[in-house]
Order: sequence, then C-alpha cells, then structure tokens
Amino acid sequence: ATDPNSFSIMQISDTQFLALSSPQLFKETTNWIVNNAADYNLKMVIHTGDLVDNINGTSGTYSDPVQWNNANAAMSLLLNAGIPYSWDAGNHDQIPWNNASGTWLGSSYPAFNASNMRSKPYWVSDFVDSKNTAVKFTYNGYGFLIINLEYMASNTTITWMKTLLDSNKGTNIIVAAHTYL
Repeated sequence: ATDPNSFSIMQISDTQFLALSSPQLFKETTNWIVNNAADYNLKMVIHTGDLVDNINGTSGTYSDPVQWNNANAAMSLLLNAGIPYSWDAGNHDQIPWNNASGTWLGSSYPAFNASNMRSKPYWVSDFVDSKNTAVKFTYNGYGFLIINLEYMASNTTITWMKTLLDSNKGTNIIVAAHTYL
C-alpha cells in the first residue's frame, strides 16, 4: 500500500514510434497505468507530446490517421478508466512536421478532443485547437496546476499560460513542455 501522505504523477512522452509500429505496446503502457493507478495513488498522467510520428518519407506533410487511431486507442484506456491526464502537441504531432504553426488531427479523436474533456472536474483550459492543455488537482490541501505547452509555443500561447499563472497564485505549478522554451 502507498503511504497515505504520498501521491504520484506519471509522465509519458514521445510515443510516436509506438503509435507507428507497436500500438499494442502503447496500449500495454496505458493499461499498466490503469492497473497500477491505485497502488501509486495516481493523480495525473502528463503526456508531453509526439503522440504520433506523422512522417511520410521526409516531407512531414501527411498526418497518418492510423497512428492517430492507435494513439487514441491507447490513451482512451486512461479516459475510459477515469484517470486524469493532459497532453501537448509535439513536433511530430503537427503538420507540417516540425512547424510551430502547424495543425494537428488530435482534436478529431475522443482522447484528445478538448470538447470531450471540458466536462472533467480536473480540466482547466485548452488553447490552439487543444494543442496546449491545463489541468488541476488537489491533494492534502495542496493545489496543483499542470500546464502543457506545445512544441515551440507561440507568444500568444505563452500569454495564455501567464494568464493561467496569474489566476492561480498560491497553487503549485508544473509546466510540461515538449521542448525547452
């Protein structure tokens, strides 16, 4: 049993190769989290991007729905089990690949669709078609805010983050990003 004064936050990242060529391993990873959440008193899972690979040759101009289906299937295990999680868009998630102003298909899938997530009690905010997300939880009277920032976050996204920081003074903050700012 876990110490009643402790909790955990789990991070996963760069699952693009699992979404591309080992979708069963991606599902086994999130299934392990579901099966062990109680033992670790899990409060949040943070995915810091590159959910999918999206590489078509070297052009990076093609978003692969098969990979998105694989990522959605794996992350839906958390969603369906009621495990709180968040994400940000990595460079592989955006089309054109490695382009900070790129688009992504994530919002087309239930596990990454902010409209589905906004009803969750832990959901705080999302920005730029849910490429950036913010979630919260409280444990033993301590509030936590996790802000996930996409690859090469724009100044507008940084302003969104600053607004969240300003409106959550006194809260423990975790900024999770796909790459250093």
